[in-house]
Parts: sequence; structure tokens; C-alpha cells
Amino acid sequence: MYYKLNTKYKDRLFQLIFHEKNELLELYNAVNESIRNDVLAAILRKNRGEIVNSILTEWDEEEYRDYLKEEGIKIGEERGKIETTIEMCQEFRFSKEDTMDRIIKKFSLKEEDAKKYMEKYWKCD
Repeated sequence: MYYKLNTKYKDRLFQLIFHEKNELLELYNAVNESIRNDVLAAILRKNRGEIVNSILTEWDEEEYRDYLKEEGIKIGEERGKIETTIEMCQEFRFSKEDTMDRIIKKFSLKEEDAKKYMEKYWKCD
């Protein structure tokens, strides 16, 4: 039975496994070496093309670039919102501690990340 994977998660998994082209070459070489040494030889001989092609065809470089671009935009938007929140809190004379508490809650930040944003965007008087 064949189950179609959610491509978003499949692509992410593929990206985590194969960061560079040489890793794909290593996979191809490992399949060939396994065949030469009769390790799963029958299965790999029968499915060699399918195994390698299914991995290689899943990789779509343009889709990956689009994914990175979208992630970059999301990160930039989030940082912009955090910066704006800090600036507004400062304009309304919230204390530094209250502002930090607000951005931790509003953006689900860890305290150490919130401190970094405060250092970067809190304007000293």
C-alpha cells in the first residue's frame, strides 16, 4: 500500500538528511557498494533505479529556495513586530521589565531571546 507523504514535511526531512550534493553521491555509492558486496543485492538490484530516482526526484532546488525565502520573510516579519512592540512600549513609558514580559508572552519567546531583542531595540534615554 502506498501512502502519500505531506511534501512539506518530506522536503524538510530530506533537507535535514542531505545538506550537500556529495551526500547524495555517497548514497548512490553506498547503494552500488551494497550491490557489489551482495548486501541486500537482490532487493537493491531490482529497485536500484527506483531507490536513487525517488530520492533525487524529491529534491526540488527551486522549491527549496522558495521555502528558504518564505522562512526568511516570516523571520523578518516576526522581528519587525517585536521591534515595533518594543518601540511602542517605550513610547507609552512601559518599564523595560514590563516590555520584556510582554514580548515573551506575545511572541512565545525564551527569556534569553527576549533579552537579545531588548538589547537590540530598546533605545536608551
